[in-house]
Amino acid sequence: MKKRRWLWEVYFVYFAAVTLNQALNIFLSSTTIYRFYHILMAFDRWLGILYYVRIVCELIHALSLIPLFLFIFRLQWLDQNFWKWLIALRIGFDLVGHYYEYITIKSLFFSKPWMAMQLSVWLFLTILPFYYACLKYAFGKADKKE
Repeated sequence: MKKRRWLWEVYFVYFAAVTLNQALNIFLSSTTIYRFYHILMAFDRWLGILYYVRIVCELIHALSLIPLFLFIFRLQWLDQNFWKWLIALRIGFDLVGHYYEYITIKSLFFSKPWMAMQLSVWLFLTILPFYYACLKYAFGKADKKE
């Protein structure tokens, strides 16, 4: 496992950086994502729900780094049911909490389909190892550190 663990460690650093960047983008007024949600709210205050869902989504993303870390280093912490619920929340908020990305990719499919496809594949390949590790950690056997 040690030969492959360094790949997981590199992936963790990469994924943590992506997660931190997305979280910061929600709160920094100079970013496109921040302006997108605030322009939506200028049109209709009810669209602010999308912004607040995104904030909760980013909080869940930050918490979801914990089971990834625990999986990589084969550590057990808290009950498996907690991690199952956290991963279920993560999946739910991944489906509803990325309105900006949804609109961006949808727009790209009309204007630059090849770029939209590349972006979609990149997003899928970025998130796939995360879900593999977290689902294995939450639903797999409780491995003890060797």
